[in-house]
Amino acid sequence: MLGPLKTPGNLEYKGLSLQTTTDGDTIVYERRLDGKSVKKRILAKPGKHLIINPVEPTNTPAPISNHLLIELDCPVILPPRSSRVLFLTFPVEIGVFIKSKNKNQLVDVFAFSPNKFTLYGNEDISVSLVCKYWRSMVYLSIPTVSPLAEGVMELTINNTSDCWNEVTKVVFNSYHMALFYNEAMIFMKGNMKITDKGLAQTSFEKTIKRVGMTRSLELYSLSKLNIASNAFVMELGL
Repeated sequence: MLGPLKTPGNLEYKGLSLQTTTDGDTIVYERRLDGKSVKKRILAKPGKHLIINPVEPTNTPAPISNHLLIELDCPVILPPRSSRVLFLTFPVEIGVFIKSKNKNQLVDVFAFSPNKFTLYGNEDISVSLVCKYWRSMVYLSIPTVSPLAEGVMELTINNTSDCWNEVTKVVFNSYHMALFYNEAMIFMKGNMKITDKGLAQTSFEKTIKRVGMTRSLELYSLSKLNIASNAFVMELGL
């Protein structure tokens, strides 16, 4: 399902219906999913390709927050000065782009997985952070997932402190997120650097060594926002 979609063209997948038709010198885009429909007219000449690929999972049902909180179903405890690689799942969102020589434009974004939100910190929203919420099992190897509903994150946790640390969650800023995909899996690689008791930084790897995976068009890369740091500081608990 992921990849280019010709115009005119159509796609059917597990309750999803995507269709592009022509009307004069314009393209009509229609999407139906879960009883909801979206229709847009693209003022571009027919024949252009649409690109369907995963995007940062913080855009549906609306871009309420650019932060993703993944709660671990089983907390992990790391000794001082230690490092481990774990695998988590994350929610998948799919973006549809119109291809251009100079710049790609987002047409639509949708998700097969349910949307939930939570607060990182405490119940006082004035000192907490609204986050897209996902609960994941902790895996020691790459799990089998439903590829358009769940992605796989390879997470390296590096405890650089002299303290034992218990990790119950991981929070990421979706800016600078790098997503890769093939027919079987949507994948990203994250890092969590624990610097002190209950304090950590999270970030993403921009490249991976897995053969046969395509780098996604990131939605936030289309914006004019200039976020200097790739790291997010978890200072409200691990």
